[in-house]
Amino acid sequence: MSTAALRQRLAELDAEITQQKLALTVLEQNLTDVQRQLFATAIFPVLKLPNELTSEIFALCVPAIEELREGKYTRPAALWATLKIRFDLIDKDIVNEPGKVETFVEQWLQRAARRPLNYIPFHQKIEYLELYSRHPLHQLGLDLAAFPLLKRVAVGDFFARPNTLNPYNVFAHAPQLHTLLLPDEVVLPFLRVPWQQLTRFEGGVDNFQLFRTAPNLIEAKCSVQDVDEADFFPITPISHACLQSLTLTLTIPPWQGGIDILSCLTLPALRSLHICDTIAPIDDHSMLLRRSAVSLRTFSVNVHCDRHGKWAKFFSRSNDTLENLEVLNPSEEFLKGILLPDPSSRDLYRFPRLQTLSLINPPDINYTVLANFLRKRSTSTELAKLQSFRLECSSDAFMNDESSYRVGIDDLSTLARGGMDIYIGIKDKSYVNHVRVRV
Repeated sequence: MSTAALRQRLAELDAEITQQKLALTVLEQNLTDVQRQLFATAIFPVLKLPNELTSEIFALCVPAIEELREGKYTRPAALWATLKIRFDLIDKDIVNEPGKVETFVEQWLQRAARRPLNYIPFHQKIEYLELYSRHPLHQLGLDLAAFPLLKRVAVGDFFARPNTLNPYNVFAHAPQLHTLLLPDEVVLPFLRVPWQQLTRFEGGVDNFQLFRTAPNLIEAKCSVQDVDEADFFPITPISHACLQSLTLTLTIPPWQGGIDILSCLTLPALRSLHICDTIAPIDDHSMLLRRSAVSLRTFSVNVHCDRHGKWAKFFSRSNDTLENLEVLNPSEEFLKGILLPDPSSRDLYRFPRLQTLSLINPPDINYTVLANFLRKRSTSTELAKLQSFRLECSSDAFMNDESSYRVGIDDLSTLARGGMDIYIGIKDKSYVNHVRVRV
């Protein structure tokens, strides 16, 4: 190659080097700008470390939010050596500038406090939300967030004192929300939700707001709290046209000052009533059915050792429709009225459609009588076939009548093998398998 050609080539290389240096300068400036922006917005501290190491440092070292105090942000530095050994790092890989980690964490917490839940990127995809907060829920911006797919919410504000005079607006933009669950510690009046679209509610109540403002409610499980304000009691019973299933738990029975909630409701669509955890006057049950003009299909009740005949008026209205019956604390006379009814008695109720029967905490039971009852309910052409039977005894009363147990056990085992779902035992243990083994 001639001298002139070499000089020309050298000039071209110098020009190319100059262009590359200019490009490198631009890239370095861009890098600096991006780092500055990243430092201002990063969720985790920005370190020259693998992503998995940075994440692990943050997860291992940052305490729970309620435990954060000044000075606790320095804990990541204490694990540098351990993590360096674990990831086989050398000193030059770690950029450990004093105060930088603490600054990043402080910035992250400040941003989190200013960014309520409505800013999270996935709120439009949430279908079920469970949110229990130690701080007031109104700080999360739930009244502003749009939840187009949200169907079910479990929410609680445990440690903040609810202001029932100024309730929180929540989930105003959740058009598909139909289920609201509250823990027992939280009562309803501190929330303002889209009542018109709710079909299911479970939680604590201390007034009748739920039955007034949720006209489309189909199922309600209410833990009824104490209330002193007489203004909460309706002058006339509240009518709810859609409620089909009602479960009540009274923390204070009516005769001790608790809400007599059954006497304040009219439920023309009611099909299922569960009050096993509640001891309520029997007249309230009968008056509710008479006032509502309904017949139940499912009934769970604590009869509190009452006589069977005392419930005659109540059962007379649901005798032909009752399909599922659960009785807690039946007396011996009440039990006899179900298992061994007197055909000549005017209080005879055969429950021709009964398919499931549960007896909880009964007195000593005659297993021969029980086997005869179950056999009749499984073979009679006039009665619906009993699909499921549950006998749950206290541990000290289980199988006390050893003679009747020995005689009736073969029949019970035969029924179990024939397809009837039989549960016999204490609360947490069924002895059905034991029964089958002894055949």
